[in-house]
Amino acid sequence: MKKLFKIILVVILLIILTFNILSAFNLPLFGFRMYAVKSGSMEPKIKIGDYIIVKSSSSYKLGDIVTYRNKDDEYITHRIISIDDNTIITQGDANNTYDEPIKKEQIIGKVIYTFKFIKKTKTILTSPVFWILVFALGTLITLVIPNKDKL
Repeated sequence: MKKLFKIILVVILLIILTFNILSAFNLPLFGFRMYAVKSGSMEPKIKIGDYIIVKSSSSYKLGDIVTYRNKDDEYITHRIISIDDNTIITQGDANNTYDEPIKKEQIIGKVIYTFKFIKKTKTILTSPVFWILVFALGTLITLVIPNKDKL
């Protein structure tokens, strides 16, 4: 039981660490990139703290949510509202104005999935209360479950 608990805890921590490394360093994994959302411009669809998975594509259409790099070298995730040859205009769902036009080459990819639970999981796993409970539960399991060496 203790061994299973440790394995599950290590797997959860490795997944969260992987998510953080991929998003912090903008590293692709099998053609996918992950980003942590830092603004509410796409709410309610995508919220602050969500993680998004972005996959490059050869074509984009109206309504696609894409991540692109703007002229200030920032990553923006907004919805395509206009396409004219190589010029694309995007806008955040929660914004009243559209963005400056971009070129297709600036687009990194389409948002294909949004992780809503990562923020909550990360908050829980970094909470001192969580670690106190883990320690207390581990101690309780150690005291209650008989040790095979003592039998």
